[in-house]
Amino acid sequence: MPVKGDYSDRLLAIRGGIPCERNDQCDDGGPCTIDSCDETRHECVHIPDDALCDDKVGCTIDRCHQTTGLCLHIPDDAVCDNGLFCDGQEFCDPLSGCQPASSTPCDDNVTCTIDECNEADNTCTHIPDSQMCNDGLFCNGEEYCDSRLDCRSRPPPCVDNVPCTIDACDESSDSCRNTPDHAGCSNGLFCDGAEYCDPIYGCQPGVPPCVGFALCNEETDECEVITIPTASEWGLLTLALLLLIGGKVGYSRHSRPGGPSIA
Repeated sequence: MPVKGDYSDRLLAIRGGIPCERNDQCDDGGPCTIDSCDETRHECVHIPDDALCDDKVGCTIDRCHQTTGLCLHIPDDAVCDNGLFCDGQEFCDPLSGCQPASSTPCDDNVTCTIDECNEADNTCTHIPDSQMCNDGLFCNGEEYCDSRLDCRSRPPPCVDNVPCTIDACDESSDSCRNTPDHAGCSNGLFCDGAEYCDPIYGCQPGVPPCVGFALCNEETDECEVITIPTASEWGLLTLALLLLIGGKVGYSRHSRPGGPSIA
């Protein structure tokens, strides 16, 4: 009886052992086997024939599977290789044949580098081009090309790192303003003076407001002046002091206990 139908039937036929009387009883349904009836053993014989598997694709290796009787088409990329380095590795598509490389060997996937290929020694060079990163703006910092990390930006140009200045950038004139903010330096005390902001050195101490013989009152934020006696006032004070001292000395020398002073 003919060997047709499902896959298991074809597999059994390929292995042989199916009784037959004529060749037409040995059709296994496989596309690449030569089916015949062995006249001596009266058994079906199925011989794989690779030529029956030609898919007309120049870069595939066409084979008839000895077990399943089905055609195999194995891509062979080496057949597509044009011997050049710089245009990448060609490959075999089992349906469309040889195809160009999907990427070139010198493409580093960094958008700001100029990728060059040297066919003579099969090498690549990657030249950073910072101009590719320039967004035309001043205030967000200068862009540059990092050959590994792609486009990067330097710090904004108007940041002076002085804590007490207010930094501002003018995009229209490509200029910076770093305005001192004295209030940011104040420690809230009166007597040590008003602190101020130096646009280069930052916060600086103030000059104490009370000088000379003035005393500083932190509670009232005022300088209290000490009155200095005049020369004549100094003379009277000195005379009174001498008289006071002399009287005490005379009393101690001429007085007796329990009796009147001796003149």
